Amino acid sequence: MTSPTYHLSEIVETLQDAIQGDDNPSSNSQERRRGEKKFSPPPHGPFTSLTLYLFSSLMFVISISSFLLGISYIYCPSEIIPFIKPICQDEHYKYIIPLLIPVIAWFSIANWVGWEYFRYS
Repeated sequence: MTSPTYHLSEIVETLQDAIQGDDNPSSNSQERRRGEKKFSPPPHGPFTSLTLYLFSSLMFVISISSFLLGISYIYCPSEIIPFIKPICQDEHYKYIIPLLIPVIAWFSIANWVGWEYFRYS
């Protein structure tokens, strides 16, 4: 099975038609093949730029919190913040919170890639 070949002139012409919004296929210098669809950009999603800023700010806060939590394992300020004294004294379960972040990220990415392979196989 061979993949279809496209000439550069056809691609440029299709893009120019899409930019101009020309819906008349007879205006092309070459005839279109039967069943070929015109290029159109994807529709706008439901998210705005404000949503992007909010999620990036949330990710920044989570990252800084994780960094400070990691530093607290090296130097535990239990005299300054008294409610973290039990966490500082624990030697086993205190690593679960910082390790959950990269493990969840890795699992999410691996799951997404696996579903994409399954979807397009």
